[in-house]
Amino acid sequence: MSNQRVSTRIYTTPESEEAKMKHFDQDNIIDTPIDGINYHTFSEFQKSVDQRKGQMRGGVHLKLYYPNLRGSKPYWTSTGMLFKIIEFKKGIVPNIKPGYTGYIALLQRIA
Repeated sequence: MSNQRVSTRIYTTPESEEAKMKHFDQDNIIDTPIDGINYHTFSEFQKSVDQRKGQMRGGVHLKLYYPNLRGSKPYWTSTGMLFKIIEFKKGIVPNIKPGYTGYIALLQRIA
């Protein structure tokens, strides 16, 4: 199995969702209905390597991955949810690890 990076994936954890729910007064991204919006954070690394602004301009579909909380493998599990970036700006969300914030994106769920 490869550890190759897939730039069309987004990841989050319960801890990150808790911080975002408090900061933005929003629901957990897992509860976002189709056509609903949710804020999500990205790092400088993700902005550069995954080309998040280009993905926004191109309407690229991003698949959400969430930890398998039952402890079985694989750790990261696809939720089957797809989002697109509709806004992208510099910003930090408190209580999210520094390597996972620096930019804030407004995501729209598309599937």
